[in-house]
Amino acid sequence: TAVSDPPWVVAVTSDEVVESFVEIRALTENQQVVTTIEVLSPRNKTAGSEGRQLYRRKQREVLASSTHLLEIDLLRSGQHTVAAPREALLRRGPYHYLVNLSRGNQRHACEVWGIPLASRLPRILVPLSGSDPDVTLDLQTVFRQVYEAGAFERVTDYDQPPAVLLAKADAQWAEELLRGSGD
Repeated sequence: TAVSDPPWVVAVTSDEVVESFVEIRALTENQQVVTTIEVLSPRNKTAGSEGRQLYRRKQREVLASSTHLLEIDLLRSGQHTVAAPREALLRRGPYHYLVNLSRGNQRHACEVWGIPLASRLPRILVPLSGSDPDVTLDLQTVFRQVYEAGAFERVTDYDQPPAVLLAKADAQWAEELLRGSGD
């Protein structure tokens, strides 16, 4: 009987990327999802990508249900992805980032926070269940705390900022911000 030559053993990693999200559930026996919070990723906004197709499918499912959908888009590139129509948003004024809230019981209208680059991130509403009042979420505070706790300052090279085209006023603001922070 023949004996096999020794093979190479190569570790195979999964190409699967897990997209994080937050679900707020009712404190009832069935723990129904009340609000889904999505922070959009480049995969969600890349034209023709599997990640975009998966996100859009999930978005359609949530929008067809009574679950509130809160979408946070802090990406300057990629295709428009939030539920609010892009054309309607452009008529409202300039923005660089968006937060979109589509309430399960009011699909005919979205609440949108359009965010210019030099503005503080907004305080937004997070709907809860039934007659419970909305909770106000201060995005600026949350992102600052995550930035500090996650040590992003140590791993981000501000001497080599990403190649993002900025309007003159925005470029000047960014330069002053970096100069003021000692970087």
